[in-house]
Amino acid sequence: MLLRRRAISTLLSLATTSLLAIGCSAAADDPGSEEAAATPSTKATEAVSAFEQAAVCDALFRDRAGFRDIDLAEGVLRWKCGDVPGVSISKCEDNLELLRQAEDEANTNVSKKRDAALAKCGDGFGQEYCEYNAVANGEIVNSPSAAAKLKLKDSDTVQCLFTSVYSDVKEGESVAYRTSLGGDLVSSGTLAGTKSSTTLEPRATGMRQSVNSRGAADTLLADCSNLANQASHTGQDGRPVDHKAAYLDAQRQTACYRAWAKAQTGGDAARTGKLADACGGKIIKVKSSDGKLVSHRAGVDLSDEAAWAKVAALGVAVDDTNDADHDVSACMMVRFAENGGVQWRNSDPTICARSFRVAHECGNGGFGGIPAGGGLDTPAPTDLRFDGFEMRAWANRDEAPAGCKYPLKNADGSPYTRELVCTPLASDVKQYKTQKIPLQQLCRDKFGANVAMQAPVGLLAKGPLKEETPFCKAFAAGARKISGH
Repeated sequence: MLLRRRAISTLLSLATTSLLAIGCSAAADDPGSEEAAATPSTKATEAVSAFEQAAVCDALFRDRAGFRDIDLAEGVLRWKCGDVPGVSISKCEDNLELLRQAEDEANTNVSKKRDAALAKCGDGFGQEYCEYNAVANGEIVNSPSAAAKLKLKDSDTVQCLFTSVYSDVKEGESVAYRTSLGGDLVSSGTLAGTKSSTTLEPRATGMRQSVNSRGAADTLLADCSNLANQASHTGQDGRPVDHKAAYLDAQRQTACYRAWAKAQTGGDAARTGKLADACGGKIIKVKSSDGKLVSHRAGVDLSDEAAWAKVAALGVAVDDTNDADHDVSACMMVRFAENGGVQWRNSDPTICARSFRVAHECGNGGFGGIPAGGGLDTPAPTDLRFDGFEMRAWANRDEAPAGCKYPLKNADGSPYTRELVCTPLASDVKQYKTQKIPLQQLCRDKFGANVAMQAPVGLLAKGPLKEETPFCKAFAAGARKISGH
């Protein structure tokens, strides 16, 4: 099943925002209220330019540089669970409690009615194949009004329940699967103030957003592999996308961004301005979905030899020996994923970069589909089962993040890594409540950046794999290790 992933506006990082500093300043984002848009504002025109995307991808890879080699050796891929800045609470978070009540009363077509209502809410926090909710006394207390409605006291313990169980974990039985997990969680005694008779809201124990599905991950892996294995496809605008030209532009934009960053670090304002204009194009104002004008570089296609000649004249050259540049260039290909890739997320560019690079450099035949998940007692040689990606500590992959614990265990006594309970300080909870900041945001702020999503990409790669480069040799070795070969 192919799920079209929404391609919405990038949220410019500090590095990307500085690309606009020569000649114009980017409009500052209004933090908004608890009912603010659930995602960074959708642009009225094309998404981020390639030059801007290079900065986003560079920041992603620098953030995980210390773990990259270990990830390759283990056959896995990791990114942060916490949403990027700019993502906010769903605009109808409060209504979800009413939906739960209606769900309890209804007898037929519950899932369809619920899904239709949720679709109108927009995607809120939890867009990295990892969703999370603030819970207290067995109830979800994400929004300030929900906390007030449930009369949440300072003495009540608030916990953050993270889940990575796919929204389509068991196809038509996904809601029942999430409900069963909820029963196990209550029985575990991990959730403070929760009575044994409590029935947890199913969305607390399993993801509900369509972008957080097994099908969406399958599609992204396939699309980005196809960008290397196929010559072209028809884009969402109906125009053909030349894959070779797209990657050539990505390589050259990466080289230009590196030169720009070096000039900026050296304080050479004249050179940074020339490079930004030559590679990113002129600064334009575009209207976002909320009506605000946002500044962006219009973009330049550096696969065009005349455009590239102007950049080369500034002393820019592609460095084929730089492994980090290969990662950034591959990451930028997420912009061309046939069914849509979200450029500003932590997950999409990371997954696409690995998928494209393995297909492009190592000659593999793509990636196999992720099997449907099973129950907690499903036999498996490792804990890398397919009901969701693992959640591990960002700094230590063998443990739960600080302040968190795995509430459930597998049949062999090992931690079940698809559910994670984290307990914030009471003083932090009180501060967020007093300032009327959503407690769901507290979960993101205090724990999200320390929760690493871990995907077994080496297990899914189709062979044979070439091992002619250090990257391909490392990836192939990791694939053999995780497959037990």
